[in-house]
Amino acid sequence: MGKQLAKSEFGLVKEIIREEDNVPTFVYSILDSIIAGKVVVDCKRYPNEVYFALPNGVSYLAGNGNNLIEYINDRVALAKEKKQRFTIFLGSFASSHPFINSSDFNVFERISFQDHYVQPPSMAGEREKYLIRTITKEDLMKCQEFSPNYIQTYWGSIDSFMKMGTGVTIRNQNGEIVGECISIFRSSKYIEVDIFIDQEARGKGLGYWLGHSFIEQAYSNQLAPKWDCDVQNTSSIKLAKKLGFDNPSTYRVYSLINDS
Repeated sequence: MGKQLAKSEFGLVKEIIREEDNVPTFVYSILDSIIAGKVVVDCKRYPNEVYFALPNGVSYLAGNGNNLIEYINDRVALAKEKKQRFTIFLGSFASSHPFINSSDFNVFERISFQDHYVQPPSMAGEREKYLIRTITKEDLMKCQEFSPNYIQTYWGSIDSFMKMGTGVTIRNQNGEIVGECISIFRSSKYIEVDIFIDQEARGKGLGYWLGHSFIEQAYSNQLAPKWDCDVQNTSSIKLAKKLGFDNPSTYRVYSLINDS
């Protein structure tokens, strides 16, 4: 069975993480104690596997071995029983886990851009008709996509997001928020982008300007921006490349079908 680590013991698993590709930003968020999460290993003395779990049902398994299978299967069974979310990212050495072929899971292929190169602004669009500014608590109450419920799910509370997260909004001439870009996760080194443009405001280059402003904000805080999305989201991939993201690689995420 798994052994849960105290925060003072998190250093035991950093070598395992260094050997993995496409490590989700939320893993570093947990290790840096920016968001709450469990860290479970197969053995505290010489750990070979590590499992990270967020309160919202998102998790990650890394390392080489099958010692945590029983522990993870128990988590899956509990999620089934309570009709709760269970979504797991697998490290490169954990890709042979038995539930991969299970009919209980949906499989999603995602793309992660490993590098970002700073780009000078290169799109005019209709930028002059819109106002971009750093997101405020009042803005969150008006956001269509990144609502207070969304923030609560990924950050635990709005106060936690306002303290440790960041974001920008774009408003039209009527003062309405038509674009939102926030940090879904961040660590001491990385910040992961999540972006939304209102349907009626698309096709005007606003996503580019919103993303560009967010990236500038990230670098001003000495954080490296990260961009992940579904492989089928061609518009997101195209925007990422325009913004300077490069060196893409793919990975899979497994989500229990009874996810709410």
